[in-house]
Amino acid sequence: MSEENYPTFKREQSIFWWTRNRRYIAYFFRELTGLFIFIYTLFFVYQLYQLHFNEVIYSAYISKMTAPTFVILNVVFLLFSVYHSLTWFQLTAKVLPLKIRNKPIDTKIIGLTSLALWGIFSYIVFIIMAGDINWLMKLI
Repeated sequence: MSEENYPTFKREQSIFWWTRNRRYIAYFFRELTGLFIFIYTLFFVYQLYQLHFNEVIYSAYISKMTAPTFVILNVVFLLFSVYHSLTWFQLTAKVLPLKIRNKPIDTKIIGLTSLALWGIFSYIVFIIMAGDINWLMKLI
């Protein structure tokens, strides 16, 4: 039998079909932020590679990274990373339904708890990177 005997259905669809729904746009943008995080990771790995050689090469690389273009690029990477992380915590609350005594915990509580822990750990890392680790050592 030839294929000419059967009617075919060809659905015409624009490549921008996802722009008709706000949730699809948010999903697409979230997935796009992963690409920027990957690019930032490549910058970071290259920085470690430069550090491997010697201090002079690393210093030259750091001086290039302080140019306004790279500073703006790092701010963009930071914004994409924050958006990606925030949407990830919102998603985690929905994907990981927790129960206490067979009663489901509200997803908002799970999401806010995750965000609070993220903030606390980020603050601790910031303090460590800033050089004031004495208060943390007293806690441990």
